[in-house]
Amino acid sequence: MRRFFGSCTRHCVLIALVVFVVSLAAPAVAQGAPPYLAGGPKSSFLIKRNGTLWSWGWNAYGQLGLGDKKRRTLPKQIASAAPWRRVACAEFHAAGVRTDGTLWAWGWNTYWQLGLGNIPPAYQLTPTQVGTDTDWSSVSCGTRHTLALRSGGRLWGWGSNYDGELGLGDTAPRFVPTQIGEPSDTWLAVAAGDRFSAAIRSDGSLWMWGHNHWGQLGQGDKLDRPLPRPIWSQTGWKRVALGQRHVLALKSNGTLWAWGSNSWGQLGLGDKKARLSPVRIGKRHDWAAIACGAFHSLALRKDGTIWAWGMNSAGEVGTGWGVAGVLGVVKAPRRVGSASGWLAIACGGHHSLALRTGSRLYVWGLNDEGQLGRGNRTDRYAPVRLYVSL
Repeated sequence: MRRFFGSCTRHCVLIALVVFVVSLAAPAVAQGAPPYLAGGPKSSFLIKRNGTLWSWGWNAYGQLGLGDKKRRTLPKQIASAAPWRRVACAEFHAAGVRTDGTLWAWGWNTYWQLGLGNIPPAYQLTPTQVGTDTDWSSVSCGTRHTLALRSGGRLWGWGSNYDGELGLGDTAPRFVPTQIGEPSDTWLAVAAGDRFSAAIRSDGSLWMWGHNHWGQLGQGDKLDRPLPRPIWSQTGWKRVALGQRHVLALKSNGTLWAWGSNSWGQLGLGDKKARLSPVRIGKRHDWAAIACGAFHSLALRKDGTIWAWGMNSAGEVGTGWGVAGVLGVVKAPRRVGSASGWLAIACGGHHSLALRTGSRLYVWGLNDEGQLGRGNRTDRYAPVRLYVSL
């Protein structure tokens, strides 16, 4: 779902991150590093400066990692013996990387998305280590699969593979982490979505694979792909975020691109027409971070302002009452409030999170499962502060 960008879909993605849903390979995050945000469909995660991991929201599958299946409407710490570096969450499960390079997963495991082998139980209610390796750098959770990067840029995947979302050339599931691509391939970023996946190679090329019913693989058609395939022949891609059926991507020159389903205006192109290949959003070249919800999108500019568009059924775009498009559709980027100084963004399925200077965390959107972390289940149509120490 990244510390400064992410993506998460309704099933995501994520990330993360979404912030949820994109995770970049990075060195260990020392204590005192900026907080890290991630959003799931109806849950939220936070890594504080001291490396502690907190979660709240929907928990029917134990995806909060708190040892039970109880909903939380306030942030609660996940027990941990070591500081955390990254976290990602999807509809049914979550995963994280600790600063010692170990990989952990928890939640529902019916599709083997926890990577623990073809063994019961179906649930892991607390973080459980995946294998014994200590060189994991990032992780991203899809609906029923998981992708992760190891040191040196090696890409691995496991879980359901019904639509080829593992990129292994077939549709057979994998019970444990399995390397994707050639051993010599080096990857910089990875994102797992709803039965499709994306990754950026070290040469700046963007590759996608899996389900493609809405053209979300950006190949100009709607054919599924069980193997990674590059977007055009262009390079220069820097960030990628996956919604439930759409994709946002940033280039190193600061331009913003989108493709896939657009039934709620989530591509930000001023209409509801789907795109089967990347289309540039506007003419600006100062975009710095991106995040995808199920059907809405967020982007952060270099001037510290947040812009949002797409479905706004529960205030997830954050434009507030009395603004055209509230409880409807926002088809082009619209600034969220008048504040600047934003540092990080993340999307849940239908809610949003953002970090401002001064260690201030804000949330808005759907709150039916307490995913805004404010101790209630009241939706918010504009950013409201979540008073939690960071």
